[in-house]
Amino acid sequence: MDMPCDEFCQVVFNAIDASAEHFDRTMGRAEEHGIVDLFQELVRHYNLIVALVLRLGRICIHATNILGNNVIQFANAA
Repeated sequence: MDMPCDEFCQVVFNAIDASAEHFDRTMGRAEEHGIVDLFQELVRHYNLIVALVLRLGRICIHATNILGNNVIQFANAA
């Protein structure tokens, strides 16, 4: 996947927002079907995945900034 860091982060944030909108309704359905524990475990794993993706996004942005700074320094030195 070749995507700029800012676009990548925006995609992740949009996915998180969409998920948050559906959480309450889904929890209500889980209660109706008696699977709250399973749903809460899935949410816990989902939150871990989201944290990992956000961390990767921050690393991507940091790496892009370092690369940009190095290119500028190289250009100035030339």
